[in-house]
Amino acid sequence: MDYCFDTSALNRLHDDPDREAIIVGLLATNNVFITALNIREAVATTKAARRVSLMRLQRRLTRGFRPLRTPIEVLREVTIARLSGRDSVTLTIEENSQGLWWALEQPEALTIEMQQESYEWKSSIEKQFTEAHRRARLEFQKVFVGPEKPESLGHLIRLFHRNPELILPTVSAVYETIAGAPLDKPSMLEVFSELPEWPLFMAIWAQGMYARALQEQGYGPGRNAGTVDLWFGVYLAHCDFFVTDDRAQYKALRVINRIGQRRRSRAKILLYDQLRGRLVI
Repeated sequence: MDYCFDTSALNRLHDDPDREAIIVGLLATNNVFITALNIREAVATTKAARRVSLMRLQRRLTRGFRPLRTPIEVLREVTIARLSGRDSVTLTIEENSQGLWWALEQPEALTIEMQQESYEWKSSIEKQFTEAHRRARLEFQKVFVGPEKPESLGHLIRLFHRNPELILPTVSAVYETIAGAPLDKPSMLEVFSELPEWPLFMAIWAQGMYARALQEQGYGPGRNAGTVDLWFGVYLAHCDFFVTDDRAQYKALRVINRIGQRRRSRAKILLYDQLRGRLVI
């Protein structure tokens, strides 16, 4: 089986007194895919000793295999492969991401400047999306009124499923940045049918939209899964199990995971304690 870990779960594993038994049990018959997001977030760790230790843990879990690309790069790769008629795709980091592999191989060489750059990278993403949702909140409150207002993320996703033209402008804009051409409605539905990463990515967008711009209470960033946390949802198309120690992320990804399940093997989302219970006697 193939496992992906959120960085919160990797931190729990790192600090677990039964870490060695869990790692041995996990790697005995399974693969662990470390992702570019895992590395980015680990590099951002402030304390040097912990940063190095976390990177060593990730390196051990990979067993020498390259990390998966960022979700945006995965989306781009599968889209270009489809356009080119290629049957295979490369989901692991490419040559222009060698810095991530180097960081995994030589974590002792990471500098404070590199740590700060990774920290600012994540902070800027979170700030950008928080601000975008803040601006959108007033507009969405006007658009979705009365009985038409979604009462849950699942309700919003079902609304989009019944009315795909509502998300066409957003999907087409993202697609055009990758493919160089926009999508019409039939083409969008074909892409969604053939590439499970696309409906997952748009469900991530819908989750952010609902949590930050539509729900009446608890819409602040401190109460909801962060943007980078939600991006991990794209990896659900490429693993059998996804492990997290973040309950907000767990709750959001369980809804997102329902998208396109008929066209892909549905990943099982576990809290870290659930994984631990399976491996520790």
